[in-house]
Amino acid sequence: MSARKLTGCLLGTLIMLWSAAAIAANGSLKITSFPTGAEVSIDGISTGKFTPMSESLAEGDHVVTVAIPGGLWQDDTRTVSITPGNNDLSVTLIPLITQGDQGEQGPQGDQGPAGPQGEQGPVGVAGPPGPLGPQGNPGTDGADGAQGPKGDTGDTGPEGTQGIQGLTGDTGPQGPQGIQGPPGLDGQPADRTAEVCALYFSLYVQALIGDLMPPDYCSPQSGEQCADRLDFQCAEGLICESGICVEGTSGGICFPPLVEDEFGNCVEPSEPLTCASPGVVEGLPFNGFGDTTNAADNGLPTCSGNVPRGPEHVWSFVPDTTGTYIFEVHVPNTTFDIILTVAGSCDDIVNSCLGSSDVVGTTETVSVLLDAGQAVFVLVDGFNETDYGEYALIVDGPY
Repeated sequence: MSARKLTGCLLGTLIMLWSAAAIAANGSLKITSFPTGAEVSIDGISTGKFTPMSESLAEGDHVVTVAIPGGLWQDDTRTVSITPGNNDLSVTLIPLITQGDQGEQGPQGDQGPAGPQGEQGPVGVAGPPGPLGPQGNPGTDGADGAQGPKGDTGDTGPEGTQGIQGLTGDTGPQGPQGIQGPPGLDGQPADRTAEVCALYFSLYVQALIGDLMPPDYCSPQSGEQCADRLDFQCAEGLICESGICVEGTSGGICFPPLVEDEFGNCVEPSEPLTCASPGVVEGLPFNGFGDTTNAADNGLPTCSGNVPRGPEHVWSFVPDTTGTYIFEVHVPNTTFDIILTVAGSCDDIVNSCLGSSDVVGTTETVSVLLDAGQAVFVLVDGFNETDYGEYALIVDGPY
């Protein structure tokens, strides 16, 4: 073999080895996120791609940032170690929610009445016996002669004086504590309008609550143009993509208590939200949405014992930490007269009631001090038969 041919073979072999090493030193990174459509930057440089996406990266550590513009979601930045082959990264973004100021503390309740008087102490020890009475007079002398019979014993002396009074008995036990006075008035609820509108318009909520329309005071956009991914602004069968309504369907999970049916639609669960099968409040701050249009009226009372005539939903909540928790219900407009009640038992709401609210407007608020592990039921009810519809339930705390 000539030197030229030998050199050519060696050179080709080196090129093949170098290519294999270069391929082995790279790995593929697949990135998904909830919600989807998040922009991805790697090592501080935007890839120009949006989740779900894939990128080929050199083996080793890389800093990956997943973000949704607009200030409604918190950016997620983490270091990913790339190995040869396929690498996966799944990210769940956290929504940013603005919380209103806490209301002022209500005045202290009146002091409860005093407990009943303790039982009377035992009778003191009896005094010592009185002194012996004086001896009786001697009998009369007998007649002269034989000695007469022995005279009778004299009369018993008079009764001795009464002994001194015994010592006072011990004080009886203390009576039970009086009943607790009524709770102070709740502070004025914070204005959470901005928070509610943010929940309605955020990408997270729109992907979960289906066709639930925002309240009128949130001033939603309308027309052919739309805010990106706010599908409710488009006609039925359309979704908002790149600011324009186009044909398509929304994906994603459903917001509690709604569930996803076999066609991918968010619908009411087959089991109604009742005392027997309530909706579950988990993860704070909690944001739940419901619709009492097809719910039943089970005759549950309010704290005062009045029984609203509208249909109701029942939720359950068990706090992990002792503190004050705020329960809020928001409705789209004032034509839906809603009542909010929080009680410790569904079987005896009047005697276990912790708070109730029925004011004019679109928001009902109840603030309750709960112990860790103390289970409560949250009733969302309508005042009359015609008071039903869509609502948003917010639970937050402890404060």
